[in-house]
Amino acid sequence: MRIIIVLMLFTLNLVFAQSYQFDWTRQGGGAEDDELYGLTTTADGHYVVAGNFTGAFSLGDTVLNSAGEADVYVAKFTREAELVWAKRFGNELYDMALSVDTDKSGNIYAAGFVVSEDSKRNLDTDAWVVALAADGEELWTEHISS
Repeated sequence: MRIIIVLMLFTLNLVFAQSYQFDWTRQGGGAEDDELYGLTTTADGHYVVAGNFTGAFSLGDTVLNSAGEADVYVAKFTREAELVWAKRFGNELYDMALSVDTDKSGNIYAAGFVVSEDSKRNLDTDAWVVALAADGEELWTEHISS
């Protein structure tokens, strides 16, 4: 029953949908897996994206390299789609950003999880949050263990 309702809502949206024009698009990534999980706007109209990547990840002339498995990226763009900055976070194992948001002061917060390994080679997954200033400077990082 849920599928039918979802399809009906989707169909209604198509019937009443307006045509939209994209102001700009940007492509980034590399030869391996790249994913975008978060997109938000800042109070001054800039855009911030967050996700994860493996290997080398290019955004324009900026190239980020992962420390091992997947790492997190957070990047800020102007209203005109110019890259302001891009940052990489992560360790040699799997790290992922699942969301990004901003506050009224212009600070940026990305959240997700990190996988770490203890001395006995047991894997542990922790929640992870990073706070960045509007200029990309890291304010703090918090790992939340279960």
